[in-house]
Amino acid sequence: MVTNPPPTPPTPSVPSAVPITPPARAEDPRLTAILAGTRRRLLDDLSDVGAAFPLVLAGEYAVRFHGLARGSGRRAERHLGAGPDLACATDTQTPMADVLATVRAGLEARGWRVRDAAAEPLAARFVGTDSLGGEECEVEIAKETLWRPPVRVGTVRILAVEDLVGTKVRDLADRGLARDLVDVHAASDCWSRVELEELGRRHARDSFDLADLKARLEGLDWFGDAEFGACGLDEEGMEAVRRWAQFWADDIGERLAEEAPYEEVPYEGESAEE
Repeated sequence: MVTNPPPTPPTPSVPSAVPITPPARAEDPRLTAILAGTRRRLLDDLSDVGAAFPLVLAGEYAVRFHGLARGSGRRAERHLGAGPDLACATDTQTPMADVLATVRAGLEARGWRVRDAAAEPLAARFVGTDSLGGEECEVEIAKETLWRPPVRVGTVRILAVEDLVGTKVRDLADRGLARDLVDVHAASDCWSRVELEELGRRHARDSFDLADLKARLEGLDWFGDAEFGACGLDEEGMEAVRRWAQFWADDIGERLAEEAPYEEVPYEGESAEE
């Protein structure tokens, strides 16, 4: 009697095409150290939907990316909270209203809720809400003249450090906030005062007036410790920034005086008519 061997178990079928996990985004430790969670996801999506313009990370996160931020921890977070949650720049010639419409449509298609959207000729703002967790992020997009190629981290672009510093010097001359001075002071390790002025001139909305910058620098001495402390400075750092600002203001004053045309003041004893 011949005994038939037991049947061979069927070989599991193997799908002809195994799904491939998408490759991870290229990362830079400087970016992952400062951005995570909802804001990072929003930045990634902004970079994708705004790639045609493109949108470039600016503001305080760009300051931290380039290592210009003073302080850390809770103080640094307070410094970040002084402006929009995410600030972007673009040098596109596309009208800002069209930029905003494209970005809004792209984000909503990816599940973000967009509200309070408004566009002006040189800037746009909106609030993006994560549909899953409900966290909100305020976003600002501003038109800038970019003199250097942005830094690339995967699909994310970050404002080149020269352009970033130029916008900070311009902001210091325009509005004179404590955080503007702190950021520009950090950049003074790499650029001279005259070089900082030139970078600011490149990004001025209209003209860049050294007299205005001098007035802002002198006025910053009236800020209290709370404003500088919110930027991550301790007492020693505050004193150093104030001394540096006054030295810069005095230097500008001397240069402006040298450039001014000489005007002879009449001697009081002289008659107006000979």
